[in-house]
Amino acid sequence: MPASGTDALSTERYYNQAFVKIIVDSSGNYKYYNKNGTQCTSSGSNALNKQIYNTFNAALAKNESFTDTREGSTVTVSTMDINKITTDVNAGKLTGTDDVTGSTTSFNGVIYFSDQRASQTGGTPKDALRLKNGSALPTYTTDSTVPGLTVATDNPVYIVEHDRERGHRCRGRAERGRLLQRRRRKPRSFVGELDR
Repeated sequence: MPASGTDALSTERYYNQAFVKIIVDSSGNYKYYNKNGTQCTSSGSNALNKQIYNTFNAALAKNESFTDTREGSTVTVSTMDINKITTDVNAGKLTGTDDVTGSTTSFNGVIYFSDQRASQTGGTPKDALRLKNGSALPTYTTDSTVPGLTVATDNPVYIVEHDRERGHRCRGRAERGRLLQRRRRKPRSFVGELDR
């Protein structure tokens, strides 16, 4: 998350561009914020904010863990199911009335995630974001935008994806400057913590 104060690059930061910001606080509470910084809940008065909460809360499996053999430690992850997000975006569920401007707004393809339980020095606890089921990305919104997908985080990122060409599952850790390419090209990027 960006520091407070004047920021000449504020419009360029993924945090500020994000349609939704998912913040896990130091106590493990998952909070969802729209692009205006309004917290989205299941009981809010704005229909789009409720849908943001419903979509992203359902898409996240919380507090899963696995052993990262390269790191030699157990990692606690929030697993984001891209397929669940894609289904709701393509169905037009993430289009609605902006709670500040009153205008119609749609999913812009940018998600920001921050788990603030993670050690800022590279030690423990090791908390991360894991992405799964990303073979199909959002392709349509009701205003005819083709959003693609950008997931930005200040945490390590793990990607679990089915590789249809080879017919098996592959696991990988996002690495410094590595561009993930596929034969079916839709706008996509994953931005995460660099190895220390």
